[in-house]
This record gives sequence, structure tokens and C-alpha cells, in this order.
Amino acid sequence: MLTRTRVRQGHGPLRLRQDLQRAGVEATAALEIDWLQQAQAVCQKRFGDTPPTDARDYARRARFLAGRGFTGETIRRVLGAGRERDFSAD
Repeated sequence: MLTRTRVRQGHGPLRLRQDLQRAGVEATAALEIDWLQQAQAVCQKRFGDTPPTDARDYARRARFLAGRGFTGETIRRVLGAGRERDFSAD
């Protein structure tokens, strides 16, 4: 029950694991959750469909997702770090 509640609230796997440990529950069951899709939905709800406009905006979104408990790899994939981003104003 705690698991479903936290996922509905938009928390990621790291936060979920921490909450389960605090409650004294072992997180041995593998959750069938697409964390990338979950992170994209949380980011879209908070920031809309627009991609980060500059390095400051990128960092703000990354901090938000990290605070929600998503992994660094998931955050980079959601924010498009795989694509070449040039935030410098030439």
C-alpha cells in the first residue's frame, strides 16, 4: 500500500526504497514500474512540455527529479542529456 501511494505521488525508486526502509519493510519484491515514464510524467506535470531553456533551468529540473528519488541516469534521459545541448549564448 505504501508503495502504490508513493508511486502515485510521483516518487522515484530511491525515495521509495528509503521510505520502505523507514517503515521497516524489506523492498525485496521487484516493482514492475517504468521509472523513465514515471519521471517523464512527473517532470511534465511540474514544468510542462517545454525542454530546459538554459543550464540553470536544466539544473533546477534535475534537482527536482533527484529530490523525488529518481536516479541520475533516469534524470539525464528525461532531460535529454543524450542529445547535444548547447546552452551558451554565442
